[in-house]
Amino acid sequence: MVCIKALLDKLPETGQPRLVSNGFVCWLAYAQPLPNNFFQSLADMGGWSVVEDTNQSLWFFPSPNVLPGLGKLHNWARLHPMSTAITVFESSLAIDDHLQQSIRLPSNLLTLCVEYPKRLVIHVSDKLRELSRSMTNLIFKQVQTPRGFTGEWFELEGGELDPNAYTQSWLWLIRPQKGHQDKAFVKGWKNYGDRLEALFHQLKIPYLKTEDQALVLKISSVRILDQFINKLFEFLGDTQNLAWPCQYMGLEIGSHSFSTEFPSKVRHLFDPLEIGALYLSLSTVFQIANPQIIPVDSRASLTSSKITDLYQIQLHPQAGGKRRGSLNIFLPSALVSGAEYPCFYCGLRSHLPANCPSRILEPGNIKITALSRLGRINLDELPKILAEIEKQLSSNILPGLSNLLMEKNDLGNVVASLFEINMICQLRMVAMVLRAKGKEWPHGIENLRPQNEEYLWDAFNALRLGHPERAREKLDRFVLQSSKSYQVRVLYGFLALERGEPRRAASFWEEAERLAYTGLQRSYLQLLRARLSETSNNLAEAMRLYDRAYKNSPGLSQARYRQAVCMVKSGYLNEAQATMRDLIEGDPDYFSIVLLDPELESARSFFLSDLWEIWDQVQTKAQEIIGAVEHLPDLLTSWLPPDHNNYTMLRKRIDELNTHAGINNYVATARLLQGAITIRNEIQAKVKKDIQKLTAKRKLMQKRLGKIRREASWFPFPAMLGRFTRMFNQCADNLENLSHMDLYVPSRFRQGHEIMRSAENLLAKIEKKLLMLQVIRNSILYALLFFRYFIGYEILALLLASGLTLSLNFIDFGPAIMGRTFSQDKLAIFNMLLIVLSFAAMALTAITTTSKFEKHKERILNKKSP
Repeated sequence: MVCIKALLDKLPETGQPRLVSNGFVCWLAYAQPLPNNFFQSLADMGGWSVVEDTNQSLWFFPSPNVLPGLGKLHNWARLHPMSTAITVFESSLAIDDHLQQSIRLPSNLLTLCVEYPKRLVIHVSDKLRELSRSMTNLIFKQVQTPRGFTGEWFELEGGELDPNAYTQSWLWLIRPQKGHQDKAFVKGWKNYGDRLEALFHQLKIPYLKTEDQALVLKISSVRILDQFINKLFEFLGDTQNLAWPCQYMGLEIGSHSFSTEFPSKVRHLFDPLEIGALYLSLSTVFQIANPQIIPVDSRASLTSSKITDLYQIQLHPQAGGKRRGSLNIFLPSALVSGAEYPCFYCGLRSHLPANCPSRILEPGNIKITALSRLGRINLDELPKILAEIEKQLSSNILPGLSNLLMEKNDLGNVVASLFEINMICQLRMVAMVLRAKGKEWPHGIENLRPQNEEYLWDAFNALRLGHPERAREKLDRFVLQSSKSYQVRVLYGFLALERGEPRRAASFWEEAERLAYTGLQRSYLQLLRARLSETSNNLAEAMRLYDRAYKNSPGLSQARYRQAVCMVKSGYLNEAQATMRDLIEGDPDYFSIVLLDPELESARSFFLSDLWEIWDQVQTKAQEIIGAVEHLPDLLTSWLPPDHNNYTMLRKRIDELNTHAGINNYVATARLLQGAITIRNEIQAKVKKDIQKLTAKRKLMQKRLGKIRREASWFPFPAMLGRFTRMFNQCADNLENLSHMDLYVPSRFRQGHEIMRSAENLLAKIEKKLLMLQVIRNSILYALLFFRYFIGYEILALLLASGLTLSLNFIDFGPAIMGRTFSQDKLAIFNMLLIVLSFAAMALTAITTTSKFEKHKERILNKKSP
């Protein structure tokens, strides 16, 4: 007999489930291992194994279509007898935040037990039979309720069933992204499309082409689906033959038909999906049961409440391969959705430029920004902060954003950081550029001219506060005074932009570029024109102008970043990824920018995985290079005296560097890493405190070795101490060599640590072996002491027994008992007394030995060692 409880005990504890799916559970109990095609048939019906043991397993099916599939298996089992019992009943599947699965069973099913039958037997609950009444050619026979079962149960048999019916099928949609050059799209998509079609023919997958070049596929086997997905991952990871940027989605066929109208019917699901990422329902991922294919969170899955909702899938690395992960940090929906084009100033879709909250922000310290403060927030806390922002923006987005910008807490700082991402195009940066004395980015805007042009700055303030008519009036007056000023054209351009006239704005800025007289001004105006093209979805022109602005001012890194964003929007993720990595390496704040930029939403999961890899690399590097940063002050003191010329400067830098310590954020860790490497290279030393600890540890270990030697010297069998003695001598030699080393020489310092680690390992082994020696020694000592006391007590017992026996001669016991006198039983009485007193002597010996053992042992061990 086999019971279901053994399987249930192996299920993980899911705690508070993320989602719960109602469905049907198949409990399989089999006397002999079942063939693989049996389990493959179950997977083709739409189920997957949740937990299994050597002779039983639990499968979950979201749909009652499992019954016709089981009917087919029953027909097959008539020709292939098997000692298997299948029990089918309704239940639910609980899935936690880590996507671990657990079955929730009614209490009356927790004690199910079955005997192995001679043939395949399928038991079905009464409720499941009612649900399947509409399914034809299924035979249900009512049977006596099996032992351990409650309620009515039926035995399922298959009738005349279509062998191809009730198997799972999927429709896949692959839609290419139109490139910024038609010729490049035609060539690139043709090459990639040919590779895809060759794959379809190889796997015998039927497909259709739509008018917009999208591909619709039909896959009718879990095995083919698994092979297809792995091939797609190969294509996406091929760095030699790059895959054309596409969107990929697979859905269970359900009520959909295999036709060219399929894309239009699922457009609401397909449009928000990221480019270059594969999407499947969670149930399909479980059904594939490939440990290399793992579901990860994306924006599409954040609000998932059903097991059929879409999840992004990734390829898990092989054992020993490259580690992969993802930062599960997603922006609030209010910040990435909306009916408008991305705002020129901030990139949000919830408002027009004339209503952007960034317009009221004033220029601040360009070195102490919200992004720099964001780098001091633990990444673990960021999802909670973003969730709270979502709550505050749920009622009304624009007032909510304005209110959050005024707050001085973490919520306000995150929102302020989001608006700093595109600060280069905002009015607060325009004010600094118009006043800049310098000629090159970024230092050119650090020194500013006074606001002497009254009409110009009155117009600017009117524009910023939302009074366009007054701004135009002031600008018209300023033109009469300075008709050749580039500044007035800049502001005219912003007025046209906020009126919804982007072409007129571009012409004003193009004219202003001709009138500008520094490289800083010209490159900035080129950037404004590029941003205008970007928000108008003219990505090719935007990338050309961003590239031109960056070449004119290599310090204008924002132009390079915006160019990378345009690459993302065009579908060139790999090219954009390389640029983003360069920017992050040069300025860690770009990590936060990529993390929060709402205009990267189309590739959010791609960059979250890439940012995780960057974060993981810097963490590993930090562990290898900087060590314990809190010891840097000791390191400085050990090498440089306080009166040294560089001491004060280095001490100040160390104190500033230490403010980044302990923060779980890439920005803080990267700055910590860079600073620690620089300081280490400048002072070229190791920390004095570590040397002192090393010396103290050596002395302590030598004392411990002395105690160990004294303990081991009393071991009664020296021949058994060979290995122990070798380890002891090696450890003592290591510590002695360490005491003569000059640890202030870097190579000797490292060697000293290696010797100390070796000595610690040896000492741990010695102490472990000493415990065994102590047990043997103490056992022998206890036995000797016990024997010593026992001899004495036994002699006393003998004397006492003899004395008692003799004393009985003087007692008159009267007439004989049963014909015998005392004198005749004297020997028997003596033996009885001796036995009783011997037991008493043994008990007294044990008590005496135990009570005096420790004292006796200490007296012996405290004697001078031989």
